[in-house]
Amino acid sequence: MGRLKELVVKNWIKIMLSFRESRERISEAEFFCGLGEGEDKIKKIIFSRFILILCTFFMPFSLLYGDIVPGLNDFQSIPTNGAIDWEFFNIDSNSYLVVANNDNESTPNINSKIYKWNGVSFVEYQSIPTNGAFDWEFFNIGSDSYLVVANSDNGSTYNINSKIYKWNGVSFVEYQSIPTSGAIDWEFFNIDSNSYLVVANIYESTPNINSKLYKWNGVSFIEYQSIPTNGAVDWEFFNIDSNSYLIVANWEKHNIYSELYKWNGVSFVEYQSIPTDRASDWEFFSIGSDSYLVVANSENDSTYNIYSRLYKWNGVSFVLYQAIPTNGAFDWEFFNIGNVSYLCVANWYDGSTFNINSKLYKWNGVSFVEYQSIPTNGATDWEFFNIGIDSYLVVANQRDSLSTLNINSKLYKLYLCTGSFDGDCNVDFFDFAIFANAWLSQEGQPNWDHECNIGLSVNSVIDMGDFAVFIDHWLDETGL
Repeated sequence: MGRLKELVVKNWIKIMLSFRESRERISEAEFFCGLGEGEDKIKKIIFSRFILILCTFFMPFSLLYGDIVPGLNDFQSIPTNGAIDWEFFNIDSNSYLVVANNDNESTPNINSKIYKWNGVSFVEYQSIPTNGAFDWEFFNIGSDSYLVVANSDNGSTYNINSKIYKWNGVSFVEYQSIPTSGAIDWEFFNIDSNSYLVVANIYESTPNINSKLYKWNGVSFIEYQSIPTNGAVDWEFFNIDSNSYLIVANWEKHNIYSELYKWNGVSFVEYQSIPTDRASDWEFFSIGSDSYLVVANSENDSTYNIYSRLYKWNGVSFVLYQAIPTNGAFDWEFFNIGNVSYLCVANWYDGSTFNINSKLYKWNGVSFVEYQSIPTNGATDWEFFNIGIDSYLVVANQRDSLSTLNINSKLYKLYLCTGSFDGDCNVDFFDFAIFANAWLSQEGQPNWDHECNIGLSVNSVIDMGDFAVFIDHWLDETGL
């Protein structure tokens, strides 16, 4: 396999020399006419010579490939109990996953679990007692590592302590208890040299209660600001330019505004109201120089099958950009692989069953289009992460249609088949034909193909940077 790659690279050098010779054979007037007849001749010469070279290497490539398909492939099943959230983190050179187990059908007072990567799979590492756990957040302050859990209820009250745990070099030990009211989510962030935690409180005697912002004082987190919320279930912190923002997902009822807050140097103040339908999650991300927010709308008065919405920053506020049909959407996860962007939604319920497809969407340069459907069971969370060169997504499956909470959550490995433009994961001369057709095209031109823009540096032309990545994956068995 390595020898074939070497031969292809060597022959590409020959093609570049042929390119130089071809230019010399075409009159200067014809060549310098831009993308006119001279340039077309050069492209045809390059294409024909490369096809001859590739045909020399032709073989039944399908024999080299297993049952890998583009997208998410089953990798590992992990038993969970009403799983709501996954959090991935690294400490030193080790990788971990922690799950928020919410209920085992008998009690919410059960163990949530930390799993450690052993080089092949995740194995159970530590159990931590939790009370209706809804969320884990990992963070570092200085050289110290912490985990905070959102405990939502203990079966009799929502007014219980959520807890911060500190890594002692071997395991996490309890460090601080914080009174919360139906805690659903924690978000950690830094502004300047200060560290903060904000909790989403969903319920006390009413869902219209204060959520709380805490500030690190060097030893512990102390209450810093109260923010009125309506059944808050999620916070998202982000920066645009030099400004810091927080947005809350208000879940108390449909057709209610979720609020965006802006940091004024002392506290967060209301900045923009966005109409939502039982919002369950916000995800902020950037593509190039553009900033976006996507909301998971879970239901309105009549149905769970509604639109979740993507908003784009216009320099002053977020404006509606794209509506995406979802089914009781619970969570969005954004990630990049190379310069390709993806969004994955956790669809929880469609009004009749929890056993429905969650969806992976791919950015096509203008909008997100469906890329893959993944069977899930009351999906509540997706978490993307890398271990080495490999990419993974883990889903929290909360329940199936029999209403059992004790089911497997699943870890998927991503095979996005870089260089396989025809979607069969066989990076071969058929893909080169597609690539050659797009060669030197720029965004907006008729032969531009966004799929071929795979270079490590983001630009709007199919060039040597893209070819370098393509040739690096030539004949790879998985296309990764």
